[in-house]
Amino acid sequence: MALFTPPEPQTVVDKYLRALRTPHKLLSLHPRGVGHPGNAAVLSPAIVLTSISAFEGFAEDFLAVTLAHQGAGFAEIAKAVGAWNNPALPEFADRMRAVVPPAAADIDSAATVTIPVFPTMNYRSPTLRPFGWTEAKKQSRAWMQVRHALTHGLTTGWRAEQWPPPLRQNDPHANTVLRPMRHGDYSLVIAGSISCARIYSFGAQKIANAVADANGWTLNWDAIPDFD
Repeated sequence: MALFTPPEPQTVVDKYLRALRTPHKLLSLHPRGVGHPGNAAVLSPAIVLTSISAFEGFAEDFLAVTLAHQGAGFAEIAKAVGAWNNPALPEFADRMRAVVPPAAADIDSAATVTIPVFPTMNYRSPTLRPFGWTEAKKQSRAWMQVRHALTHGLTTGWRAEQWPPPLRQNDPHANTVLRPMRHGDYSLVIAGSISCARIYSFGAQKIANAVADANGWTLNWDAIPDFD
């Protein structure tokens, strides 16, 4: 039996939605005009960094609260959360499926997220395209590679440049979610940051709702940003 009263799961959602206000406000500052946005180009990597950081905090807190409601103690929870290293959507899905087996079917169920993409270098404007759950999880791993390159100073994120290969052999290259440019360069651009924020917030909500349904919890996501 747990030696403390576990927080309500909704408190974890509320903190995540609060954290998402930062990338959402950053997005509102972008001019969205044709051509290079000048200094506003720095908003794209900032949105990626803040939206993924918000997701990581949510994933860790949601796992911790779920374990607490199952009766786990502080040491067990700390060990479980501490074993994570930069979880993307697949890691969050796998962990919650293992912790709450009745949620597995809903976690794995079909779902679609629509994001802006640049199919080829010739596209000057992004097109909206729906992606299924399997592809969304894969792209979340590619965005984690983008985040790694940004946080370690391997790229800037505000210009066309070469992006490093993934850290792990089976992970997708960062290039797969970026805009193709000339000479093998790729660019993040504002559409990319929108895609990243949408994929992570969509996945967080899907996985958490599956766990909530299995546990008889009710989660309110009314304040989640759209990232349009």
